[in-house]
Amino acid sequence: MNISRRGGIFLATVAVCAIALLTNVNAAPRGDDEDSCDTVTKSGDGWQWFCCGDCNFYPSKRLNRRDAVGNVSLALMGGGTDTDDSFLWMLNRQDSPVVTVLRSHGDDAYNPYIYHLSHARSVSTFVVNSRIGAESDFVNAWVRQSTIIWFAGGAQDEYWEFWDNSTLQDSVNDLIEHGSMDQESNPFTVGGTSAGLAILGQFIFAAENGSVVSSHMLRDPYYSKVDIVPDMLYINILRGIITDTHFAQRDRMGRLVGFVARIMKDNGFPSFRGYAANEKSAFDSDETGIGQLATYKHNNMSACYFIQAFASPDDVIQPRTPLTLGNPITVFKLSEGNKFDIPNWRFVPGAEGIKYVLTVKYGVLQ
Repeated sequence: MNISRRGGIFLATVAVCAIALLTNVNAAPRGDDEDSCDTVTKSGDGWQWFCCGDCNFYPSKRLNRRDAVGNVSLALMGGGTDTDDSFLWMLNRQDSPVVTVLRSHGDDAYNPYIYHLSHARSVSTFVVNSRIGAESDFVNAWVRQSTIIWFAGGAQDEYWEFWDNSTLQDSVNDLIEHGSMDQESNPFTVGGTSAGLAILGQFIFAAENGSVVSSHMLRDPYYSKVDIVPDMLYINILRGIITDTHFAQRDRMGRLVGFVARIMKDNGFPSFRGYAANEKSAFDSDETGIGQLATYKHNNMSACYFIQAFASPDDVIQPRTPLTLGNPITVFKLSEGNKFDIPNWRFVPGAEGIKYVLTVKYGVLQ
Protein backbone atom coordinates (compact mmCIF):
# COMPACT_ATOMS: atom_id res chain seq x y z
CA MET A 1 0.00 0.00 0.00
CA ASN A 2 1.77 3.13 -1.16
CA ILE A 3 -0.90 5.82 -1.11
CA SER A 4 -1.12 8.63 1.39
CA ARG A 5 -4.09 8.71 3.71
CA ARG A 6 -3.41 12.15 5.10
CA GLY A 7 -6.70 13.37 3.57
CA GLY A 8 -6.73 16.40 3.59
CA ILE A 9 -10.11 14.46 32.94
CA PHE A 10 -11.00 10.98 32.70
CA LEU A 11 -14.73 10.26 33.35
CA ALA A 12 -15.21 7.52 35.90
CA THR A 13 -18.25 6.12 34.07
CA VAL A 14 -19.38 6.15 30.49
CA ALA A 15 -22.68 7.82 29.72
CA VAL A 16 -25.55 5.31 29.79
CA CYS A 17 -26.87 6.47 26.43
CA ALA A 18 -23.48 5.81 24.82
CA ILE A 19 -23.42 2.27 26.23
CA ALA A 20 -26.87 1.62 24.86
CA LEU A 21 -25.85 2.89 21.44
CA LEU A 22 -22.66 0.89 21.22
CA THR A 23 -23.43 -2.50 22.75
CA ASN A 24 -25.79 -3.53 19.94
CA VAL A 25 -23.51 -2.73 16.99
CA ASN A 26 -22.79 -5.81 14.87
CA ALA A 27 -19.27 -6.95 14.12
CA ALA A 28 -17.99 -6.41 10.59
CA PRO A 29 -16.16 -9.53 9.32
CA ARG A 30 -12.68 -9.23 7.85
CA GLY A 31 -12.84 -9.25 4.03
CA ASP A 32 -10.32 -10.56 1.55
CA ASP A 33 -9.72 -7.34 -0.38
CA GLU A 34 -6.83 -5.43 1.20
CA ASP A 35 -8.21 -2.16 -0.20
CA SER A 36 -11.58 -2.58 1.49
CA CYS A 37 -13.21 -4.10 4.54
CA ASP A 38 -16.79 -4.74 5.58
CA THR A 39 -17.75 -1.54 7.32
CA VAL A 40 -20.20 -0.52 10.01
CA THR A 41 -21.13 3.17 9.85
CA LYS A 42 -22.87 5.60 12.13
CA SER A 43 -23.16 9.39 12.25
CA GLY A 44 -24.37 12.19 14.46
CA ASP A 45 -24.17 15.94 14.80
CA GLY A 46 -20.59 16.84 13.88
CA TRP A 47 -19.22 13.29 13.53
CA GLN A 48 -19.10 10.20 11.34
CA TRP A 49 -17.91 6.72 12.35
CA PHE A 50 -16.59 3.94 10.13
CA CYS A 51 -15.58 0.62 11.69
CA CYS A 52 -14.01 -2.63 10.42
CA GLY A 53 -13.82 -5.78 12.51
CA ASP A 54 -15.32 -6.24 15.97
CA CYS A 55 -17.42 -3.09 16.20
CA ASN A 56 -19.04 -3.96 19.52
CA PHE A 57 -18.58 -1.97 22.69
CA TYR A 58 -17.48 -3.54 25.95
CA PRO A 59 -18.73 -1.16 28.66
CA SER A 60 -17.71 -3.28 31.64
CA LYS A 61 -14.06 -2.89 30.66
CA ARG A 62 -14.35 0.89 30.72
CA LEU A 63 -15.50 1.24 34.31
CA ASN A 64 -12.26 0.23 35.98
CA ARG A 65 -10.08 3.04 37.26
CA ARG A 66 -6.38 2.56 36.50
CA ASP A 67 -3.17 3.87 37.96
CA ALA A 68 -1.16 6.31 35.88
CA VAL A 69 1.31 4.59 33.55
CA GLY A 70 3.70 7.54 33.32
CA ASN A 71 4.54 7.28 29.63
CA VAL A 72 3.09 5.80 26.48
CA SER A 73 4.48 4.49 23.21
CA LEU A 74 4.72 6.95 20.33
CA ALA A 75 4.70 6.83 16.53
CA LEU A 76 5.80 10.20 15.13
CA MET A 77 5.38 10.23 11.35
CA GLY A 78 6.43 13.07 9.05
CA GLY A 79 3.70 12.91 6.41
CA GLY A 80 3.52 11.79 2.82
CA THR A 81 3.28 8.07 2.11
CA ASP A 82 2.47 6.14 5.27
CA THR A 83 5.24 4.00 6.72
CA ASP A 84 4.05 0.39 6.89
CA ASP A 85 6.81 -0.65 9.32
CA SER A 86 5.68 1.97 11.83
CA PHE A 87 2.10 0.71 11.80
CA LEU A 88 3.30 -2.89 12.06
CA TRP A 89 5.45 -1.91 15.05
CA MET A 90 2.38 -0.42 16.79
CA LEU A 91 0.11 -3.36 15.98
CA ASN A 92 2.53 -6.18 16.72
CA ARG A 93 3.26 -4.89 20.24
CA GLN A 94 -0.36 -5.62 21.17
CA ASP A 95 -2.34 -8.85 21.52
CA SER A 96 -5.68 -7.46 20.35
CA PRO A 97 -5.38 -3.87 19.05
CA VAL A 98 -8.39 -1.59 18.99
CA VAL A 99 -7.28 1.17 16.62
CA THR A 100 -9.07 4.52 16.40
CA VAL A 101 -8.17 7.05 13.72
CA LEU A 102 -9.18 10.64 14.45
CA ARG A 103 -9.51 13.28 11.74
CA SER A 104 -11.56 16.43 11.05
CA HIS A 105 -12.28 15.72 7.40
CA GLY A 106 -11.67 12.97 4.89
CA ASP A 107 -12.78 9.36 4.75
CA ASP A 108 -12.08 5.90 6.15
CA ALA A 109 -9.13 5.04 3.85
CA TYR A 110 -7.01 4.10 6.88
CA ASN A 111 -9.41 1.35 7.94
CA PRO A 112 -8.68 -1.35 5.32
CA TYR A 113 -5.01 -0.39 5.20
CA ILE A 114 -4.45 -0.90 8.94
CA TYR A 115 -6.92 -3.80 9.24
CA HIS A 116 -5.15 -5.90 6.62
CA LEU A 117 -1.63 -5.12 7.85
CA SER A 118 -1.95 -7.21 10.98
CA HIS A 119 -4.29 -8.65 13.60
CA ALA A 120 -6.28 -5.64 14.83
CA ARG A 121 -9.50 -6.53 16.61
CA SER A 122 -11.05 -3.45 15.05
CA VAL A 123 -10.08 -0.32 13.16
CA SER A 124 -12.34 2.72 13.39
CA THR A 125 -12.20 6.17 11.86
CA PHE A 126 -14.02 9.10 13.42
CA VAL A 127 -14.40 12.23 11.33
CA VAL A 128 -15.09 14.84 14.01
CA ASN A 129 -15.65 18.21 12.36
CA SER A 130 -17.20 20.40 15.06
CA ARG A 131 -17.04 21.10 18.76
CA ILE A 132 -20.46 19.47 19.10
CA GLY A 133 -19.02 16.30 17.60
CA ALA A 134 -16.11 16.38 20.05
CA GLU A 135 -18.63 16.27 22.91
CA SER A 136 -20.52 13.24 21.55
CA ASP A 137 -21.11 10.44 24.06
CA PHE A 138 -20.75 7.87 21.29
CA VAL A 139 -17.43 9.24 20.06
CA ASN A 140 -15.92 9.48 23.51
CA ALA A 141 -17.19 6.10 24.72
CA TRP A 142 -15.53 4.42 21.76
CA VAL A 143 -12.30 6.41 22.00
CA ARG A 144 -11.88 5.38 25.65
CA GLN A 145 -11.79 1.70 24.75
CA SER A 146 -9.03 2.19 22.17
CA THR A 147 -5.53 0.78 22.52
CA ILE A 148 -4.07 2.85 19.65
CA ILE A 149 -5.05 6.42 18.76
CA TRP A 150 -3.85 7.67 15.37
CA PHE A 151 -4.21 11.30 14.34
CA ALA A 152 -4.48 11.53 10.56
CA GLY A 153 -3.03 14.34 8.52
CA GLY A 154 -5.18 17.19 7.38
CA ALA A 155 -5.30 20.56 9.08
CA GLN A 156 -4.01 21.19 12.60
CA ASP A 157 -5.97 24.44 12.75
CA GLU A 158 -9.17 22.37 12.59
CA TYR A 159 -7.93 20.01 15.31
CA TRP A 160 -7.20 23.01 17.49
CA GLU A 161 -10.53 24.70 16.68
CA PHE A 162 -12.76 21.63 17.07
CA TRP A 163 -11.05 19.53 19.74
CA ASP A 164 -9.14 21.79 22.16
CA ASN A 165 -10.79 22.00 25.61
CA SER A 166 -13.30 19.32 24.63
CA THR A 167 -14.39 15.97 26.03
CA LEU A 168 -12.60 14.31 23.12
CA GLN A 169 -9.36 15.94 24.25
CA ASP A 170 -10.02 14.69 27.80
CA SER A 171 -10.70 11.16 26.54
CA VAL A 172 -7.40 10.94 24.68
CA ASN A 173 -5.49 12.50 27.58
CA ASP A 174 -7.00 9.90 29.91
CA LEU A 175 -5.58 7.14 27.75
CA ILE A 176 -2.21 8.90 27.63
CA GLU A 177 -2.18 9.19 31.43
CA HIS A 178 -3.59 5.80 32.39
CA GLY A 179 -2.98 3.53 29.41
CA SER A 180 -5.45 1.18 27.82
CA MET A 181 -7.87 -0.95 29.82
CA ASP A 182 -5.64 -3.93 29.14
CA GLN A 183 -2.28 -2.19 29.40
CA GLU A 184 -0.20 -5.32 30.00
CA SER A 185 -1.14 -7.06 26.75
CA ASN A 186 -2.13 -3.93 24.81
CA PRO A 187 0.23 -1.08 25.84
CA PHE A 188 -1.38 2.15 24.72
CA THR A 189 0.17 3.95 21.75
CA VAL A 190 -0.55 7.39 20.34
CA GLY A 191 0.74 8.69 17.04
CA GLY A 192 0.10 10.90 14.08
CA THR A 193 1.29 12.02 10.68
CA SER A 194 1.60 15.49 9.15
CA ALA A 195 -0.99 17.67 10.96
CA GLY A 196 -1.57 14.74 13.30
CA LEU A 197 2.08 14.90 14.39
CA ALA A 198 1.98 18.69 14.64
CA ILE A 199 -0.48 18.54 17.59
CA LEU A 200 1.51 16.12 19.77
CA GLY A 201 4.15 18.40 21.31
CA GLN A 202 4.04 20.74 24.31
CA PHE A 203 3.46 23.64 21.92
CA ILE A 204 1.69 23.59 18.56
CA PHE A 205 2.03 25.65 15.42
CA ALA A 206 -1.73 25.96 14.92
CA ALA A 207 -1.55 27.32 11.35
CA GLU A 208 -4.85 29.18 11.74
CA ASN A 209 -3.45 31.89 9.44
CA GLY A 210 -1.92 29.47 6.95
CA SER A 211 1.52 27.94 6.70
CA VAL A 212 4.87 29.69 7.08
CA VAL A 213 8.27 28.90 5.58
CA SER A 214 11.80 29.04 6.97
CA SER A 215 12.56 32.46 5.50
CA HIS A 216 9.59 33.96 7.34
CA MET A 217 10.78 32.70 10.73
CA LEU A 218 14.41 33.64 10.18
CA ARG A 219 13.58 37.18 9.01
CA ASP A 220 11.01 37.72 11.76
CA PRO A 221 10.24 35.10 14.43
CA TYR A 222 7.07 37.10 15.23
CA TYR A 223 5.85 37.03 11.63
CA SER A 224 2.11 37.80 11.60
CA LYS A 225 1.03 34.33 10.42
CA VAL A 226 2.81 32.52 13.24
CA ASP A 227 0.42 31.31 15.94
CA ILE A 228 2.04 29.07 18.52
CA VAL A 229 -0.44 27.73 21.07
CA PRO A 230 -0.23 25.51 24.18
CA ASP A 231 -0.52 21.75 23.98
CA MET A 232 -3.73 19.79 23.45
CA LEU A 233 -2.26 16.51 24.69
CA TYR A 234 -0.13 15.96 27.78
CA ILE A 235 2.51 13.49 26.63
CA ASN A 236 5.29 13.31 29.22
CA ILE A 237 8.00 12.25 26.78
CA LEU A 238 7.23 15.23 24.52
CA ARG A 239 7.30 17.93 27.20
CA GLY A 240 9.75 20.62 26.17
CA ILE A 241 9.36 19.75 22.48
CA ILE A 242 7.52 21.22 19.47
CA THR A 243 7.08 19.01 16.41
CA ASP A 244 7.29 19.66 12.67
CA THR A 245 6.64 17.64 9.51
CA HIS A 246 7.44 17.28 5.78
CA PHE A 247 10.82 18.47 6.96
CA ALA A 248 13.53 18.18 4.31
CA GLN A 249 10.99 18.15 1.51
CA ARG A 250 9.79 21.63 2.48
CA ASP A 251 13.10 22.94 3.85
CA ARG A 252 11.75 23.54 7.35
CA MET A 253 14.88 23.58 9.53
CA GLY A 254 14.83 27.39 9.70
CA ARG A 255 11.13 27.29 10.53
CA LEU A 256 11.64 24.83 13.39
CA VAL A 257 14.61 26.79 14.76
CA GLY A 258 12.42 29.91 14.69
CA PHE A 259 9.60 28.13 16.52
CA VAL A 260 12.01 26.89 19.20
CA ALA A 261 13.59 30.34 19.63
CA ARG A 262 10.21 32.05 19.89
CA ILE A 263 8.95 29.58 22.52
CA MET A 264 12.18 29.91 24.49
CA LYS A 265 11.91 33.71 24.48
CA ASP A 266 8.17 33.99 25.21
CA ASN A 267 8.28 31.58 28.14
CA GLY A 268 11.66 32.41 29.66
CA PHE A 269 12.95 28.88 29.10
CA PRO A 270 16.72 28.35 29.37
CA SER A 271 16.45 25.91 26.46
CA PHE A 272 13.85 24.28 24.25
CA ARG A 273 13.74 21.38 21.83
CA GLY A 274 12.21 20.37 18.55
CA TYR A 275 11.44 17.13 16.74
CA ALA A 276 10.81 16.82 13.01
CA ALA A 277 10.47 14.04 10.47
CA ASN A 278 10.83 13.85 6.74
CA GLU A 279 8.10 12.36 4.61
CA LYS A 280 8.01 8.54 4.53
CA SER A 281 9.67 8.54 7.96
CA ALA A 282 8.57 7.84 11.53
CA PHE A 283 10.22 7.70 14.93
CA ASP A 284 8.73 4.86 17.00
CA SER A 285 9.47 4.81 20.73
CA ASP A 286 8.34 2.56 23.53
CA GLU A 287 7.26 3.70 27.00
CA THR A 288 10.86 4.46 27.98
CA GLY A 289 11.18 7.09 25.25
CA ILE A 290 13.83 5.06 23.41
CA GLY A 291 13.08 4.43 19.76
CA GLN A 292 14.32 4.21 16.21
CA LEU A 293 13.55 5.45 12.75
CA ALA A 294 11.09 3.54 10.57
CA THR A 295 11.17 4.16 6.82
CA TYR A 296 9.01 3.54 3.78
CA LYS A 297 10.69 0.93 1.56
CA HIS A 298 14.14 1.87 2.89
CA ASN A 299 14.30 5.08 0.85
CA ASN A 300 17.37 7.27 1.33
CA MET A 301 15.33 10.43 2.06
CA SER A 302 13.90 9.03 5.28
CA ALA A 303 15.21 10.82 8.37
CA CYS A 304 14.14 12.50 11.58
CA TYR A 305 15.76 15.23 13.63
CA PHE A 306 15.99 16.18 17.30
CA ILE A 307 17.22 19.73 17.88
CA GLN A 308 17.93 21.85 20.95
CA ALA A 309 18.57 25.57 21.40
CA PHE A 310 20.02 27.25 24.51
CA ALA A 311 19.22 30.79 25.60
CA SER A 312 22.00 33.38 25.58
CA PRO A 313 22.29 37.09 26.53
CA ASP A 314 23.32 37.61 22.90
CA ASP A 315 20.01 36.31 21.50
CA VAL A 316 18.01 38.68 19.31
CA ILE A 317 14.46 37.32 19.20
CA GLN A 318 12.27 40.31 18.44
CA PRO A 319 9.45 41.32 16.10
CA ARG A 320 10.43 42.61 12.65
CA THR A 321 14.08 41.73 13.35
CA PRO A 322 16.19 38.95 11.80
CA LEU A 323 16.79 36.10 14.23
CA THR A 324 20.12 35.76 16.01
CA LEU A 325 20.92 33.08 18.58
CA GLY A 326 24.01 33.47 20.74
CA ASN A 327 24.51 29.73 21.21
CA PRO A 328 24.71 27.06 18.51
CA ILE A 329 21.79 24.69 17.96
CA THR A 330 22.59 21.02 18.40
CA VAL A 331 21.06 18.63 15.88
CA PHE A 332 20.77 14.84 16.05
CA LYS A 333 19.86 13.35 12.67
CA LEU A 334 18.58 9.77 12.49
CA SER A 335 18.60 7.64 9.37
CA GLU A 336 17.45 4.05 9.03
CA GLY A 337 18.81 1.87 11.84
CA ASN A 338 19.66 4.78 14.15
CA LYS A 339 18.16 4.96 17.64
CA PHE A 340 17.55 7.85 20.02
CA ASP A 341 16.88 8.17 23.76
CA ILE A 342 14.49 11.11 24.25
CA PRO A 343 14.67 11.38 28.08
CA ASN A 344 18.49 11.48 27.99
CA TRP A 345 18.59 13.36 24.66
CA ARG A 346 21.29 11.26 23.08
CA PHE A 347 21.83 8.52 20.53
CA VAL A 348 21.60 4.96 21.78
CA PRO A 349 25.19 3.64 21.94
CA GLY A 350 25.94 1.44 18.96
CA ALA A 351 23.10 2.94 16.89
CA GLU A 352 24.32 6.51 16.47
CA GLY A 353 23.34 8.83 13.66
CA ILE A 354 24.89 12.17 12.80
CA LYS A 355 25.30 14.95 15.36
CA TYR A 356 26.13 18.48 14.24
CA VAL A 357 25.55 22.14 15.15
CA LEU A 358 23.92 25.07 13.40
CA THR A 359 24.20 28.79 14.00
CA VAL A 360 21.78 31.62 13.31
CA LYS A 361 23.13 35.14 12.81
CA TYR A 362 21.13 38.03 11.42
CA GLY A 363 18.54 35.68 9.97
CA VAL A 364 21.04 33.37 8.27
CA LEU A 365 21.05 29.70 9.26
CA GLN A 366 24.28 27.83 8.64
